[in-house]
Amino acid sequence: MRSMVSGNIRFFFNDCFEEEVLHKIAAAISKVSFPPREKPEKPDILEGREKPAVLQIDDTVEVVIKQYLRGGILRHFVREHYIHLGSFRPTAEYRILEFASNAGVRVPEPVGYAVQGSLLYRAWLVTKKIPEPVNFIRLCRSQENRALALMPFIMDNIRLLIENRIWHVDLHPGNILIDENDRNHLIDFDKARIFSGSRTRLADKYCRRWERAVKKYGLPASLSARHHFHIFS
Repeated sequence: MRSMVSGNIRFFFNDCFEEEVLHKIAAAISKVSFPPREKPEKPDILEGREKPAVLQIDDTVEVVIKQYLRGGILRHFVREHYIHLGSFRPTAEYRILEFASNAGVRVPEPVGYAVQGSLLYRAWLVTKKIPEPVNFIRLCRSQENRALALMPFIMDNIRLLIENRIWHVDLHPGNILIDENDRNHLIDFDKARIFSGSRTRLADKYCRRWERAVKKYGLPASLSARHHFHIFS
């Protein structure tokens, strides 16, 4: 990977863009502040999420800049900073995105990451923007038939995760984006890791996680795990 420094921020990029483009991305992260947003008291699953910044480099290049922000109780005290124990958060997510992509899983293409600080640090992940993305939860609620038609292709993507023992802890309908060509992309690999157990056990974990999400967010029963995840048994 190529590395560069701007101010007190260190950048690490792969070779998918020319040097000029990488400098523009670095400048955007260095100059633009991404303040934490206050969540509404009763947020929708999608409206309550932190939204990454989209940076348009030119007519053909758009990237997504995701800043790592804490959730839960800790967000009231330390929102943007993490303690460096082992790998930096973006390093881990970048590596598993790269591994998943090389295995054929459709994910946002990783570009690189940035870190500010050492023991106490802030961090960002950079990926290529998915063209005209629609969140799968919105699709399930507004176009059930279209969502149902896409399920076999989503299952194919999840099958690749299982085959490569990638455990995406937060995989549910809200972490799937559908692009302008109806291709599905799995996102938010922040907590993903390599699973040490059997593939059968991993498939069961994905099935149970999906089933809980369908019930929790009141999605159509046709999207239930029992109708689709039997292909993994």
